[in-house]
Amino acid sequence: MNTAGSDVAANSLARNVARATTPLVVRPPAVGANRRLLTLQEAAMALSVSVPSVRRLIATCHLPCVRFNRRLLIDIKDLDQFIARSKQSA
Repeated sequence: MNTAGSDVAANSLARNVARATTPLVVRPPAVGANRRLLTLQEAAMALSVSVPSVRRLIATCHLPCVRFNRRLLIDIKDLDQFIARSKQSA
């Protein structure tokens, strides 16, 4: 048996196992002036409500959304307008 060939195969197998067990690194979403669309989770956090509550606001046409493929995104300007419309004078 060729030991050089088996060493290459063993190294290749070790690399594949290392790739499979390496955890994925998830970067936090970018923040800053160039960020315009928010996920439902981010919009819920900004409003201090749950994600189902944000979905309900969208379904009742109180909060417009952007449909990108299957994702629902909230334009930050629409969120600001929703907050302004929802303000009550005390």
